Amino acid sequence: MADADAGIATQIRNVERDYGKPMSDWVEIVNSNGLTKHTEIVSMLKSEHGMRHGAAHRTALVARNALQPPATNATEAVDLLYSGKRSALRPLHDRLVDEVNRLGDDIELAPRKGYISIRSRKQFAMIQPSTTNLSGSSANSAITAACITSRSY
Repeated sequence: MADADAGIATQIRNVERDYGKPMSDWVEIVNSNGLTKHTEIVSMLKSEHGMRHGAAHRTALVARNALQPPATNATEAVDLLYSGKRSALRPLHDRLVDEVNRLGDDIELAPRKGYISIRSRKQFAMIQPSTTNLSGSSANSAITAACITSRSY
């Protein structure tokens, strides 16, 4: 984890150095713009402020995280994940988690921002709620379970 944190800190320092403002100023610029979707924020930073894609991506992540404080525990993280339009998916999530827990005592469910990581020694699956189905239609809600693989790693 320290390596990932160090990498993120380096990216933030590079944005501040290359674009002449502290990250707190960039967060204010993004949040005052009114955009909430990641891709829209990235596009705005690139077109209006001349940021390279990687810098705009990191800045958008930092700004969006500043709007929503992190969950303090796993239950709160899952509750946040299934708030709003996604609340109808919670019963399906609970049934899926019950099935995952039957895979063995070594399985860990680790809530992340936007998805639930399912891992043993390493992540082998994830649960990610979506208000659109896999074809992109919003007619039906779906939970995307991705990367379920053999546990013979």
